[in-house]
Amino acid sequence: MTIEDLSRDVAKGFGNIDERFVRVDEQFVRIDERFARIDERFVRIDERFDRMDERFDRMDERFARMDERFARMEERFDRRLREEHETMRRHFDVMVERIEAAVRLVAEGHHHLRTVLDDHEVRLQAIEKHE
Repeated sequence: MTIEDLSRDVAKGFGNIDERFVRVDEQFVRIDERFARIDERFVRIDERFDRMDERFDRMDERFARMDERFARMEERFDRRLREEHETMRRHFDVMVERIEAAVRLVAEGHHHLRTVLDDHEVRLQAIEKHE
């Protein structure tokens, strides 16, 4: 084998390696293109997440306003409930006093009737004794 044969073999070997590097480079280009498309998709996904975050922020603000409204309503309801409780309590106390007075009158009337009936009973027994 001569130096020229060896040089041709080496050149041919390097030519094969160069061809393989070209194919590998083409594969890397395709992979880079795929990564670029994936990056674009991630950008769109990030934009969607940003829009969702904005929507959630607006929802949080709305919930905060609703919480404030419910707190004010609860305060008004509690105040009104206390006022009504006091009104009902006073009314109930008045009604109890009226019922007590009515029961007292009935009891006094009953006592008076019992006294009258006892007197009649005593008189009837006296009459029955004399007969």
